[in-house]
Amino acid sequence: MKTMFLKKVMIALFGIVLMAACDNDDDPNLSRAERALVGCWQVVEYHNIYLQEPVNGIQVLVFKPDRTESFYQDGQLIYETQFWAKPEKDYDGYYLYHSPNDDYSKSTYSCSFKIDGNQLTIYESGCFNVSQTVYRRIPSLDEADHEVVAYHYEDHPTTLEGVWHLTKAFYSFGGSQEFPAGDVTVYFNPNQTIHVAYKAETKETMPFLDSGSYSYKIIKTETDEHDGTIYTTIDIDGRQCTYWFKDDMMTLDFGMAYDAPGYFFKKLKFNNQ
Repeated sequence: MKTMFLKKVMIALFGIVLMAACDNDDDPNLSRAERALVGCWQVVEYHNIYLQEPVNGIQVLVFKPDRTESFYQDGQLIYETQFWAKPEKDYDGYYLYHSPNDDYSKSTYSCSFKIDGNQLTIYESGCFNVSQTVYRRIPSLDEADHEVVAYHYEDHPTTLEGVWHLTKAFYSFGGSQEFPAGDVTVYFNPNQTIHVAYKAETKETMPFLDSGSYSYKIIKTETDEHDGTIYTTIDIDGRQCTYWFKDDMMTLDFGMAYDAPGYFFKKLKFNNQ
């Protein structure tokens, strides 16, 4: 009986060793940086060449030990590819490649990353775009934080620079129109440029300026002597308008005439603010 028991133990141990050996055969010998990538990462911040943008839905990047990189949007698999990491020259970071033979020195595009604790930052640059995406490590795909993608607005905005959602357009005799959050996003940048972005379903109406980039400059600032409201006149590519802050919103008016359009915006507040 004792001999049979020992044989069973030896067989079980041999099976465990064999399984471990098979696992080792499948091990792609990831580098230290590649092993640090393995896991689930949820997008919590996104910055493009203009400013920080709201996160568009629940986005999760999954790196697996077999070098599989998977991207999920709202729980749906969007793409899968392979990944490799190589040290950046002269920088404390790593390039993220999707082929072992990739070489960004021969391309206008590059992708690099840094990991700081439970935070992963991926930088992408190309001819006309520079972006920075910040991820937070999560236990699994099913445990993504839904609050990350919720729109939050500043209670009492006082500065023009930032990201704004158009909530309502007033056309006087032409009536008014309201817009869902995120349909029309306007970026007022610190370098006195404006970027207007429309969702595809809104492009036909063009309630504000056409989508694209503009420059602006401040003309004058006045204070109402009765209620203290500050009115600032700016020039947007040759068109003058006035903006002011009231009731947790910014009103931007292209003229005091009855047929001049007026717009009402809410300023986005991000999770790290």
